[in-house]
Amino acid sequence: DPTVAPETGRDTTVVPARNDNISHIGDIVLTQDVLYVVTEGAEVELIALNSETLVEQWRIELEPRKPAGNKMRARMAISGELCVIAISTFDPPPEKLQGISSEWSSTAAFKYLILAKDGTAELKESIDLERGQHDIRDVAISPDGTQMVWSPNNILLRSPVKKFAPSVLMDVAAYSITAIEWLGPDVVAIGTLEGHIHVISAVDGKTLWSVEGHFGAVFDMAFGHGVLASVGSDRKAKVWDAVSGEVLASMSVGNTRAMAVCMLSDETLAIGTGLMEGKLIIWNWKDGKHTELLTEYVAIYDLEAATDGSSLVATLSDVVGGEKYIEKTSIRKYPLQVGRLVE
Repeated sequence: DPTVAPETGRDTTVVPARNDNISHIGDIVLTQDVLYVVTEGAEVELIALNSETLVEQWRIELEPRKPAGNKMRARMAISGELCVIAISTFDPPPEKLQGISSEWSSTAAFKYLILAKDGTAELKESIDLERGQHDIRDVAISPDGTQMVWSPNNILLRSPVKKFAPSVLMDVAAYSITAIEWLGPDVVAIGTLEGHIHVISAVDGKTLWSVEGHFGAVFDMAFGHGVLASVGSDRKAKVWDAVSGEVLASMSVGNTRAMAVCMLSDETLAIGTGLMEGKLIIWNWKDGKHTELLTEYVAIYDLEAATDGSSLVATLSDVVGGEKYIEKTSIRKYPLQVGRLVE
């Protein structure tokens, strides 16, 4: 199979037309060459990847409205015409406890939307969870589009997509879930803040295999071609046999964290790094060769590959100087070249 590598120094900014970098980018999903972007200001933007033009933009209404200054987390999953967006809104501790307690109470809601071919979307249902500690870290829809798995804090829940009825899938109270990835219609992998990877049955919740995958948090996972890839705060990317849990390959990304991973082929991964420097790494995990592209950003924390293998989309962040720390987020598209590794 050909090796895929980024063309050195060439990238194209793909910034949504009305994204002024005030609202952080919460999540991106690339499907059928349309990039769906949900911001932490509850806006959704659709970008045609080939033309790099804004197709449609719509805003998700929150009730009650998010107070100014409160934090928000937005996560998104798409399967066919169904789009599910999970939004967590955090209230700060009472004023008398600020500086003493970091506990935030939160509300969470799921928005079920039906996507049309013309780029529009119809809100079919909105489900609000009771106020409490509902920090939804990730949400994922099964490959057959029938089940959704999501994680409020330390519990993994499963819901039928057509009728929302949460059921506990696995009690992982000793851990904090950071990533979810489906390995098939009835098998799901979870990564934790403590570095564990659990692969469990979505039918009965039984653990199929479990490993201490990383020393520190598992930031992202990707599945394809019978293997599971993971990246973590220990500056490593790893590839696992999805059935047995055997580690097949491991690579250090240097003096920075491995933040994001994406499958490019049966032997090639794209890896994004962050904290110290934002690097895009293309790694052939079978022969161990890799190539790197250093960006001008400090972190790459999300990656999506075009279906035809022609490009890679990355969500990046940078720090803007001044009296107050400000993190600016943007999206860039990197062309991919089929052939030899780029020097």
